[in-house]
Amino acid sequence: MPRPPLTDAQKDVLRARLANARAAKALLPPKPKGPRVPRSKATPATTPVVAAVAPPYAVWTESQWLTSHVDLCKQRLALLKSDFETGAKIVGQRGDSNDPRSYSCFVCANPVAEVNPSGRGPGWVWKHDYLNTRTGLYESVVICNQHCHTVYVNDTRLQLKLKDLIRGEVSAPEAAA
Repeated sequence: MPRPPLTDAQKDVLRARLANARAAKALLPPKPKGPRVPRSKATPATTPVVAAVAPPYAVWTESQWLTSHVDLCKQRLALLKSDFETGAKIVGQRGDSNDPRSYSCFVCANPVAEVNPSGRGPGWVWKHDYLNTRTGLYESVVICNQHCHTVYVNDTRLQLKLKDLIRGEVSAPEAAA
């Protein structure tokens, strides 16, 4: 819903605030300015300097982007772009921890086939996906067959181990047998 236009009284309040802010700014001591360097089109491109950006992964606010020197902003963007490209390349080459071909049974630790031997349905009888708080990625816990599921249901130690795994208190599932 569009905002109604400002009344004259509201405009006067805004004008007074702006005048007060300008008067307060005029009372501040002037900022020292360094020598001006004229820009030319022949100036070579500079490489990003990591030290110029204090903590490299601190999020900048909009006011920081607006008030920082343009060269510093360009260096920051170059650093972020370089880091993004490096991270994208490395993550793209990494093996997927949630790939069904890498599943192993939570109870017996045997590898679990991606597809049931009959060719219909998955190769597991039970599956639970959880968010790994250490990596920030979803991971899966599977149980391969009905026998292992019966063992899991009757073993409170295994159930507690799964709860600890989901809470992030255990690093990786281990076989019970």
